[in-house]
Amino acid sequence: MAIRPISTIEPKPTNLIQFEGKKKETPKPQPHTSPMVKAVPLAVLIAMSPLSNDAAANYRIEPEPNTIELVDVPEVNEISDAQQSGRVLSTKRFNRIFNINTLDVQLIQQNNKKSVRFVYTQPNGRTTVTNKNQLVKYNFSLRSDDGTSKRFILKNVHSYTDKELQKDFNSRLAPIPIVPNDKNVTNYMENLSKKYPGAVETVQYKRIVGPSATGYLENNAGGNSMKTATPKASYGKNIGSNDFDGDNGKYTIRYYSTDGNENNAEVVTVQKAGYPELKVGLVMYHKDTFFSEDNNATQLQYGQVILVDAKNKKYNIVDNALTQAMDVVKQSLTEQGNAFNNAYAVLSLTNNYGVTTKGAVFAVD
Repeated sequence: MAIRPISTIEPKPTNLIQFEGKKKETPKPQPHTSPMVKAVPLAVLIAMSPLSNDAAANYRIEPEPNTIELVDVPEVNEISDAQQSGRVLSTKRFNRIFNINTLDVQLIQQNNKKSVRFVYTQPNGRTTVTNKNQLVKYNFSLRSDDGTSKRFILKNVHSYTDKELQKDFNSRLAPIPIVPNDKNVTNYMENLSKKYPGAVETVQYKRIVGPSATGYLENNAGGNSMKTATPKASYGKNIGSNDFDGDNGKYTIRYYSTDGNENNAEVVTVQKAGYPELKVGLVMYHKDTFFSEDNNATQLQYGQVILVDAKNKKYNIVDNALTQAMDVVKQSLTEQGNAFNNAYAVLSLTNNYGVTTKGAVFAVD
């Protein structure tokens, strides 16, 4: 499994957690090649285009339910603080988790305190016991260059041996945990945490990631950088516009001709209210999968619009409604035989990611 370094992420999705749902299947537009297509004024095409708030709302992705199947915590009867120190109160066994033959998750009571112990049995019969077992929650913000954010959460279990923790203490580097990374183990630990508060060590991280012009997520995404973008003095002759309400604000979409033919728009711009007018460079649908090789895969779907300023600097907006609107505009005008397909492209990307113990994302080939 090749891992791409975080600092050099380049472009390349099941437990389903997402702030937007799955994109409706629509046929990809094919450019008209017939020389017999009759030219139609662009103003008429824009009027015919389904770019209205109602149409765009109907075209948007519908959310899908979380498909994680929770594992019930076994009933434990007559547990009291007076029980014997170190006593095993309950055990839940998980079979064949990656290279582990069996994993026993034990709820134990020691010195009037409940905690969780993991007992790993390898295929060769060797047993490893870990007493530091964490339920880890990564609270991510997917931040755009207009300062808006969308949130999503990833969950995992980290399990450390004493040897690994000692190495961490000596080297000051994050230890590599024994990670079951199995949705049933993670959900079981979460249920134990709810049923027996304090028994499960819960760790939460807050991280900011963002879309990039390469099509991959990047760590430590910036803030409201689009506010100071430099618009072009002229994009050509304005031959139409639409006002549009997106998920994150109001937008004006404008169409420009650069070749003197007002039936064709070679440039399309987007101007968010209060922001500079910028050229549309690319539109992308994303299906990102975290922990794709494990039984704890989590899928995230969203739309991205890349805008370009006069200095060729790129700005990224995560707004599903705007993404869908730009897709509709491109399809409807292309189908009418215009050369509009040269203005920008619409792509669909599927990327796989891993997450470090502290929550940094990295692309996985």
